[in-house]
Amino acid sequence: MRQALRPNRSRRPVARFASLPAPVAGLNFRDAIAALGPTDALILDNYFPHASYVELRRGYTEHVTGFASPVESVFDYAAPNGTAKLFAAAGTAIYDATTAGAVGAAVVSSLTNARWQTVQFSTLGGDFLVAVNGADGVRTYNGSAWATQTITGATAANLVTVASHKTRLWFGENASTKAWYLGTGAIVGAATALDLGYVWSMGGNLAFIVPISFQNTQGLDDVLCFVSTEGEVAAYVGTDPASANTWQLGGVYRIGRPTNRRAVARFGGDAIVMTDGGVVSLRQIVAVDLSQAGNVSITDKINRVLGEQVAEAASTFGWEMIIYPAGTRLIVNAPQEDGTYRQWVMNTLTGAWCRTIGMEALSWSLMAGAPYFGGATAVYQADTGATDNAGNIVGEVKGAFSVLGVPALKRMTMFRPTLTANGNPAPAVGIDVDFSDVTPTDVLVSSVSGGQWNVSLWDAAVFGSTTNNLREWTTVANIGLTVAPRLRTETRGFDIQITGFDLAFEAQGLAAL
Repeated sequence: MRQALRPNRSRRPVARFASLPAPVAGLNFRDAIAALGPTDALILDNYFPHASYVELRRGYTEHVTGFASPVESVFDYAAPNGTAKLFAAAGTAIYDATTAGAVGAAVVSSLTNARWQTVQFSTLGGDFLVAVNGADGVRTYNGSAWATQTITGATAANLVTVASHKTRLWFGENASTKAWYLGTGAIVGAATALDLGYVWSMGGNLAFIVPISFQNTQGLDDVLCFVSTEGEVAAYVGTDPASANTWQLGGVYRIGRPTNRRAVARFGGDAIVMTDGGVVSLRQIVAVDLSQAGNVSITDKINRVLGEQVAEAASTFGWEMIIYPAGTRLIVNAPQEDGTYRQWVMNTLTGAWCRTIGMEALSWSLMAGAPYFGGATAVYQADTGATDNAGNIVGEVKGAFSVLGVPALKRMTMFRPTLTANGNPAPAVGIDVDFSDVTPTDVLVSSVSGGQWNVSLWDAAVFGSTTNNLREWTTVANIGLTVAPRLRTETRGFDIQITGFDLAFEAQGLAAL
């Protein structure tokens, strides 16, 4: 007898599910896209990578406004009694930027430029902020007043960089291989030259001076490093440069060319330098050859893109690094070829990198542990609030491509990010397949989470906020072998954490049971 045909259930696709972690390992431009790890990121803009989640960065707000010229330097003074002061240099003057509000009268005027390098230095006579700019001599602030110090031997107007080492001030001379030092505990008086041209073999001039710490048989000691514009580092050990018995050249080492005078930051007992080959550790670089410098480059994972930006905008003012300890961040300020500014930001606890956009920063400093940056007409406080100066914060995340544990062609059907937020943000989500790059375009702008006092309607707006765990599915219709999760937010007033992504899909060749 003839029998009715039975449907071939083995050909029916099976709905499967997969979960991907948040890209907590940060950006990775070093490795092949097909070889990235599950916690790597291809895009991580305005989302900071913590150990177990990525978080939308906090915003910034105006601190001191009304500058007639760009704020090219911000620097702080920290008194022993805990009093903190912030100063901003713009045009031909220095201003007190400690208190929020409109900028007041200049505290130092009739200057040549606003590009200052500073160090804080203690003497028997008090605690001083010492500042030089290569044109206006050695200026100091003692907690109450600014003064111009008298330096003999060197031409004070030519001193452009400053450091302290073992109770002694050191200065770098503009467009010269000479460093100058004062007497122990002195901020005035005769300066003596140390010419580094005799130990450098590649030419160039002195870019900056910085101490680093190392361990020897007697314990911790400081080495004073003189870094040339060609990337040679002369490391000296000792206390008194006038005596061959207590001052010795420890060695000369190679790094890449520093981007500028501000391309250095103290990082614990180390010093890190931004070069055309990435950000390197001076303490580590002395142990390897230049050809292996990438192995100790802090920016190893982002060097490909960062290097391109350095090549395009190396001569543009604004390259700078700052350590923000309270935020566990290293911030690399990066001018762009189009005249805008971005920042590469590293989690100093995990080494993971992200990028911040929307902060047009020319210069950076800390006051009382909080970060501030100088802009075109104002000084701003960063890492505060949940808006960019009352505007939206735009964030974007794209994880690594994955086969989701199934090396077969897949039809994606559902997608959801797992979020924690103080409200209900409306992210645009999507999936890139087979190494495509399609930005989600249907961004839903989320307004302030909760009501605003004196702005929102009473008895209509909701004041206060709650923490919500958001796991809403979205339908998708992508087909491919590899997939990468993608999310974009544009918000004001929201705190958002991303812990992972869930996906539903059907895989070719996987039969129903």
